[in-house]
Amino acid sequence: KRGLLLLSRGRFGLLFKVLCLLALVVALTAGATVFFRVEVVSVEGNHRYSREEIVEVAGIQQGDNLYAWNKFRVADQLLQSLPYIGEVSIRRVLPSTVVITVSEWDAVARILPYDDPEEPAESDGGTEEEAGEETEPLPAAQEPWLISVKGKLLESAGADSPAMAVHGLTALLPQ
Repeated sequence: KRGLLLLSRGRFGLLFKVLCLLALVVALTAGATVFFRVEVVSVEGNHRYSREEIVEVAGIQQGDNLYAWNKFRVADQLLQSLPYIGEVSIRRVLPSTVVITVSEWDAVARILPYDDPEEPAESDGGTEEEAGEETEPLPAAQEPWLISVKGKLLESAGADSPAMAVHGLTALLPQ
């Protein structure tokens, strides 16, 4: 009888521990949902874009749960939508602050439009006969484009742009 009594206490002890752990997880999740709300969104390192522009693209609003959104997805969204942003760091500061730190690129060069539309752009070395089928060349940009130090196309360049002019590169289908 004594061995059977110890065995049954062990089973209930394990069940009790699992239920306590489950209750703790539920309590922590409910607490994070109720208490950790975004009250302040701070933006650091911005010069070209305003705080409001960055916060709008990020999609983080006051009252959102501090942990309900994916900070990597928000960073990718900022990099895709705002071309002058080069790097993004997002931190959650408890109890209710989000800090978005950006570093912005400057335009370091201006890619000029392709000069001779009659002459095809250079290919990869093969001829059309070798390829087996004819391919249409991609349309080149008709206006100059600004480029960052890491080669990212930033925007269409104005005629008064002070960036250094680069010859020999062609922006194909710039966006």
